Amino acid sequence: MTTIAYRDGRMAADSGLIGHGTIEGSFQKIMRVEHAGNVILMGVAGFAAHASLFFDWIQDGSNPKPEIEKDDGFDGLVVRRVGDQVTLWFYDRFLIGLDVQAGYVSIGSGRDHALGALHHGADALQAVQAAIDHDTGSVGPIVEIAF
Repeated sequence: MTTIAYRDGRMAADSGLIGHGTIEGSFQKIMRVEHAGNVILMGVAGFAAHASLFFDWIQDGSNPKPEIEKDDGFDGLVVRRVGDQVTLWFYDRFLIGLDVQAGYVSIGSGRDHALGALHHGADALQAVQAAIDHDTGSVGPIVEIAF
């Protein structure tokens, strides 16, 4: 699947594109956009086809929500910076946003490995590397974006 981690203004992700247990290439799973002085970092774990739907939906705020099949293993992560305020949002397959009240977060199949690393002080890049080292669904190279 994927590992995406966020901490201190930086988001990192593995880039492996895996289908049916086979590494098929690489894919950009995180994106940074700027709009009217606000910065948004976004990440998607799940099917690559859903990434562009989610990214577009978050950027333009349009409704209706894109359709994500319930068995597709989708997780979305959005970190918004408005001025000095940063908010973290987790999205499930129903695209319901949950406000995350933590200084760091991770999604995807390598989530637990990354969260353990983050808990012990790792930055986002180090956390994704920990997941790549231990999660069969996460493959490098690592991509990182920042505010």
